[in-house]
Order: sequence, then C-alpha cells, then structure tokens
Amino acid sequence: MRSIIERTPVTYIAYMLILAGFAFLGVFTFTLANQHPIALVTGIGTALSFAGAIGGYYLRRYQIQHPLREDSPLLSVDLLTPPEYDSEVEQYLINYRPADRPS
Repeated sequence: MRSIIERTPVTYIAYMLILAGFAFLGVFTFTLANQHPIALVTGIGTALSFAGAIGGYYLRRYQIQHPLREDSPLLSVDLLTPPEYDSEVEQYLINYRPADRPS
C-alpha cells in the first residue's frame, strides 16, 4: 500500500486541487452574491479542494522525511523537479564537481 502512495504524483494532484479550489471559489462567490441555493455545495467544494491540496503537500513532506527504502529517490515538492537517486547525484559529483565529492 505504501509503495502505491509513494508512486502517486501527489504534488500534481495537490496542484490540480488548488486550481479546482479557485474555480469553486469563483462559482461560490457568484452563487452567494445571487443567493442561489447551490452556494452551500460550492462552498463545501471549495473547502474540500483546498483541504485536499494541503493534505497532499503534507503527504509529500512525510514522504520526503521518511523514505521507503535506503535507495529511494530524493523527492522534491517542486512540480518540475524529477526524483533523483543518490547514485545519480554521486555520479554527477564525480564527473562535474570533483572538489564537492563526498568522502
């Protein structure tokens, strides 16, 4: 179960939930201004979207702090940064930064 959660792109899902939250917020504001009965539903959708996004980022933080294995990739919260393995980082340091190589 934990490996399925680790493979899930949590930051992408959290980012999409933030976008959905802002869309719900706009609809909520419009329905609230027009006193439409669906305002409550859109307000709950707004709250759930933002809460899900916050939960997604907390889950990613937990994944970064508690890796599944010793050879797990180095994770990032950034959407555009792919996971890096320790062996790739060490190879980069050997090839391009010999002075920064770990001893």
